[in-house]
Amino acid sequence: MIDRTAFVAEVLRLVGTPVVHMGRVPGQGVDCGGAILAPLWALGSTIECEDVYPPLPDAAVLEGILARFCNRLPLSDVRPGDVLQTYV
Repeated sequence: MIDRTAFVAEVLRLVGTPVVHMGRVPGQGVDCGGAILAPLWALGSTIECEDVYPPLPDAAVLEGILARFCNRLPLSDVRPGDVLQTYV
């Protein structure tokens, strides 16, 4: 189990990293998936996500990926380290 505090610290290390589609390399480029996966990998996770997705956001694709790896919970139960999917 990944420690939430450690996960948040790893995510914060990505601040200033350019946004790059399908990016997974901290300091060089990450996208929304890389911003989740790279910190997990830094903490020893072996989770893999080989999904290829279009450069333009597709909510259905993202929802499908998140459904495989995340549990839905009420907004009132959200804690630091939880992944939030938002629509713009």
